[in-house]
Amino acid sequence: MTSNSGESVINLDDTNTVITLNPASQLPAKLSGDNFPTWRAQLFTLLRGLDLLKFLDGTHPAPAATATPAVRTHWFRQDQLLLHAILASVSPGIAPYVSAAESSREAWTILERMFAGQSRQRVIHLKEKLHREKQGNRPVSIYLQTMRTTAAELALVNDPVAPEDLILHILRGLREEYGQLSAAIRARDTTIRLEDLHDRLVDFEADLAATHVPAAPTTAFSSSRGRSRAHTQPRRSSPTPLSYGYDHYTQRRPPSPHSPRGSSSRPSSGYSSSPTAPSLLGRPQLMCQFCDKPGHSAKDCYRLRDRPQVHHTTTMHHSDAGWLVDSAATNHMTPDLGGLSLYSDYTGPDEVLIGDGSGSSHGGAAASRPE
Repeated sequence: MTSNSGESVINLDDTNTVITLNPASQLPAKLSGDNFPTWRAQLFTLLRGLDLLKFLDGTHPAPAATATPAVRTHWFRQDQLLLHAILASVSPGIAPYVSAAESSREAWTILERMFAGQSRQRVIHLKEKLHREKQGNRPVSIYLQTMRTTAAELALVNDPVAPEDLILHILRGLREEYGQLSAAIRARDTTIRLEDLHDRLVDFEADLAATHVPAAPTTAFSSSRGRSRAHTQPRRSSPTPLSYGYDHYTQRRPPSPHSPRGSSSRPSSGYSSSPTAPSLLGRPQLMCQFCDKPGHSAKDCYRLRDRPQVHHTTTMHHSDAGWLVDSAATNHMTPDLGGLSLYSDYTGPDEVLIGDGSGSSHGGAAASRPE
């Protein structure tokens, strides 16, 4: 009588009972040059379940010559089925080494000797990998999976890692920002479970990500005589004191001893810090933004009468020009009215000429507002 491997009760003392194996389905991973621990684990678990491992480890040798023919025949049939399972579960490159074996134990001994040295080298390599592994820029979940996979491979080669040692290896490879949590886990009286360690580290990683939100960049405008440039600069944490009309990264310059009382020194760009300046009578006095002389504005400056008046705007990348919070200009042009708090349509005779040659007469997308 032949029983399949799926039967729950098998009596090897019954000379009519022989256990058959199906290597294609029961031993799917074929032995190659680098998977001996995995192949060995799948073979041994199968044979333990069928109570056939004693044929390989030598605890159930061949019957003596004085045994009955039925007992000897039964042992030989079962051993040959095991030998067939081993031959069918190795790769074509390894099969020639065991093809001459006459028993399952002989085939197993040959394979164990072939890969014993490689297994020892594998153990040393895995232990070094476990000791050197670092989290780096990887998420903590991927780092933990890598460490647990290495520990599982060590268990396959009969050199398992104790849970306490694995936890110490994991904590040693974490990044510096996990130092506070690592110290708290090390100070515990009892060893934390790997599942609990995973949850603690993932939650801590989420808290770190929530407290390291990058600041949004701010936009400032740089102004020089005759043209305006838009730039984007990162936010600075502690700007220096502001001066009206100066850039917000320039310190206030002390007033000149030759300037009228109450007036501020003008920036190096040639503009005054304000379109108006205080007079001695306490009333505001109009100040030219081009020549810095009182009594008229830049629009009516005599120095600009003989020069062609062109309003030119351009957008550039980073420049070393000064950054101005307020250019003190009396007119502004923008494609987005949302940037102006007060505005009105321009109805004057001037026109706007864009750098590509296009333009619009008054109306268009240009708008101005008094300051």
